[in-house]
Amino acid sequence: MESITEVKNMRIDVLGVGFDNLTMTEAVSRGAALLEEPGCHYVVTPNPEIVEVCRENPAAMQAVNGADLVLPDGIGVVKGAAMLGTPLKEKTPGIEFAAGLMGKMAESGRSLYLLGAKPGVADLAAERLQNKWLDILCDEVRHDKGYSGREMKAVMPKIAAEFAAIPVRRVPKVKVGVVGEIYVKYSPLGNNELEKFLASQDCEVNLPGLMGFVQYCAYNMAETVRLYGGSLVEKTAAEAALTLIAGMEKVIIKTLKDAGYHAPMPFSELIKLPEQSHTIGMGCKMGEGWLLTAEMLELVRSGYENIVCAQPFGCLPNHICGKGMVNKIRELYPEANITPIDYDPSATRVNQENRIKLMLAVARERLSERREPPADLPKVRTSVSAKLTKPKSLCANI
Repeated sequence: MESITEVKNMRIDVLGVGFDNLTMTEAVSRGAALLEEPGCHYVVTPNPEIVEVCRENPAAMQAVNGADLVLPDGIGVVKGAAMLGTPLKEKTPGIEFAAGLMGKMAESGRSLYLLGAKPGVADLAAERLQNKWLDILCDEVRHDKGYSGREMKAVMPKIAAEFAAIPVRRVPKVKVGVVGEIYVKYSPLGNNELEKFLASQDCEVNLPGLMGFVQYCAYNMAETVRLYGGSLVEKTAAEAALTLIAGMEKVIIKTLKDAGYHAPMPFSELIKLPEQSHTIGMGCKMGEGWLLTAEMLELVRSGYENIVCAQPFGCLPNHICGKGMVNKIRELYPEANITPIDYDPSATRVNQENRIKLMLAVARERLSERREPPADLPKVRTSVSAKLTKPKSLCANI
């Protein structure tokens, strides 16, 4: 590999600023190689405005040209180089370069620190990673790819590793779980952007995944045959589906744990909670049925004792299996802080959010009490630590 001096001598000059003539793939590879070299290194990504600044400021020109990598961030630089007769291969935007380098770092288990970033930068990084992987996965589906277990098992650790590379500062936060009727639980339109609202209140949000509902539906097919009789073919098909999903669930749980994230309870254990706690029978299968109760039990047991139960006003099964189980769960777990919220055109967003804020006020008071030493102990200066689960984007305070 060429030395840094040799690389700098090969740069394309654009009004005094020397640009490395690399594709994005080559730039990311060069950046990854710098991580293996001793000493400190830095990369700059000048756009036309920065080039103008460098022309007027010799110190800026020296700083930019002294970088280990100088990448053209903007089509104006690329077009300018072409007009000067020394074309660059392509523009290499800094944000795309950073994302690619983060991916390389995640693959090798390296950590990342964002120095001087504004508040919210980690959240934005998580959002962009989410959009990136949504685009990748949707494109695979459109091309009839990504369905096999082998493909899913290969991509899951990559996704988790990239999110795990986002830096966070661990601080105690109010943990809130979200359960409810399937539509208002997951739809921002149906629940007035509940998850975003909770994040704005500085909460760590746990929204149980959709896979649990799929498993619930398959399990109920077999349970119906067991309880009331029916086709053994239907029962066998349901059990086969559960076995198939369980294999994928195992990979998901391992991937999340390996990356340091909170992992859900296996479905095979979740189905035991309602009857073990004597809260609800497995024959309650209308709507979200026993799953709603089981998810609340799991959340409380895993540290997410503050729960929003989202329900449509007229959904009777949801009221029975959700709101109707709140007092029983509080008997079993006094720390449970559950608030049912009706989402209906006649219910105003202000009233919904005010009810949630009241729940959060209780949660913050309890969190504060857990962090304070008992009154009979001397108050000494100590560092307070808390065992927090992620999502990291909601625990970040850069």
